[in-house]
Amino acid sequence: MRLILEFNKYRIIEDIVAEMSKIFPHVSMKGNFLYASSILDKRGNPLVRIDSKQPLFALLIQFGGDHIVVKSLVNSAKEPGLSRRVMDSFVKVIEPEYTIVVDQDVSQGFWDHIIEKYPQFKWIKK
Repeated sequence: MRLILEFNKYRIIEDIVAEMSKIFPHVSMKGNFLYASSILDKRGNPLVRIDSKQPLFALLIQFGGDHIVVKSLVNSAKEPGLSRRVMDSFVKVIEPEYTIVVDQDVSQGFWDHIIEKYPQFKWIKK
């Protein structure tokens, strides 16, 4: 049973990376973190900093055993509909038994709308 759970975890990570690669030009996995961005930093890594001086759209996700933490979802480039496209793609591949943790909610209602739209998941907002 444990092997099946581990396989499903890696399949979900792989599927999320594939989906985010359709939206973001730069996607990278480091450990259990997914970095996705419209621009690269000086070292060639996807830039996901909220306080970036350059306009960008970016996503930082941390994968756990039975949960996924959305560390940041940034759209300072004002890409129309980006956040909804990201979340629609994201929840399409996640199993309903996963908990989705929103690490910081500074969205002024975006996460409330997403939680209402996808009630099949257990959501935690910090």
